[in-house]
Amino acid sequence: MNFLPNENAVGTICFMTFNRGDILLKTIKKLLPRLNHQWPVLVVDNASTKDRGAYKEIEILAESSSCLYYFRHKKNGLFEGNLLSLFDLVQTQFFLVVSDEDFPSIEALDQMVPFLKNNRDIGGIRTSLGTLPEVQKGQAHIFKDKVFEKGSVEGITDFGLNGNYISGQIYNAPLLNKLNIPQRLKRNIHANQWYPHLYLNVLAAANSRTMLSSSITCYEGTTDAYRPEETKDYFGPFSYGTRVDQFIALRNVIYEGYIDIKNSGKTQEFDISGFYEAYRQLCSKYQFLIFMAQGGMYKNQLINLDFLSSAFSLLCLSSVEKLPNYERIRDTLASNVTQSGKHWLELRKKYDKALTASEKNAILAQLV
Repeated sequence: MNFLPNENAVGTICFMTFNRGDILLKTIKKLLPRLNHQWPVLVVDNASTKDRGAYKEIEILAESSSCLYYFRHKKNGLFEGNLLSLFDLVQTQFFLVVSDEDFPSIEALDQMVPFLKNNRDIGGIRTSLGTLPEVQKGQAHIFKDKVFEKGSVEGITDFGLNGNYISGQIYNAPLLNKLNIPQRLKRNIHANQWYPHLYLNVLAAANSRTMLSSSITCYEGTTDAYRPEETKDYFGPFSYGTRVDQFIALRNVIYEGYIDIKNSGKTQEFDISGFYEAYRQLCSKYQFLIFMAQGGMYKNQLINLDFLSSAFSLLCLSSVEKLPNYERIRDTLASNVTQSGKHWLELRKKYDKALTASEKNAILAQLV
């Protein structure tokens, strides 16, 4: 592949794909008539073993298009490796990440061009995700427009830690490369294998301006997991043990981000209040994941959620006990973590007791 986009290109639409060639081919065929030189498409195939015929057809289409490119890795680098490769492959200033079952909005991206041209110091943007009429809502969410200054607590929490889904994420490739952030992720890839984009986002927020955008640049498609057992089987990425691994990895990157903030000269000393506020929100995020998102799975494994809530609260406290100035915030943090745990646990119990779909949906609506 010789990826040399038009000089007028502002960003690249990057499809990270593995074994979903048939789905992606349909999307590419719909997109082709709409493509323009401002937003070329790059399909990055993570050494797929299925749907090879569909991928070959995408490659052929790319050979006859000036706005479509296809690249196939020789070896599967998993999700995290595929994501990192974009920082080497992309030749435009910005790139949009799209999962291979989702559909990008060329119109929304075109509308963002003037802003992107005038704000080349923004390291990352989380754009909004919509839902197509025929698709059941899953990950869709509309953000309110907000720009976060470099090293702000809100940038690290609202941009850096917000959500786990990657479609709609825009990165400023040359800026993040200059800041050495993708390279740092590569060194820490094992710890951050589950959510490498959150590692990028937290450090982008610590070292540059970031943004939430109401622009719907992507629409979620029908989920077709290539390993469907992962969403149902306890022994996978959503087990309690794996959630703890993810939690510790994100604690580390928050701390790393605040070290960056101190070293940048923004603060003369380590920002204690900022770090512990971000950490408190990380605790709440994982209490939601453990009790609301995976609580049913854990109950099916005969895990007592009341005991688990107490155990996780203690884990949250023990995981920062040796960090700077813990004694100053210990009591406040303990109170906040305990109350947050009770909140999510009580909401889980209400959800389990709800008898009808409307009652359950009303409880889920409280999460928005």
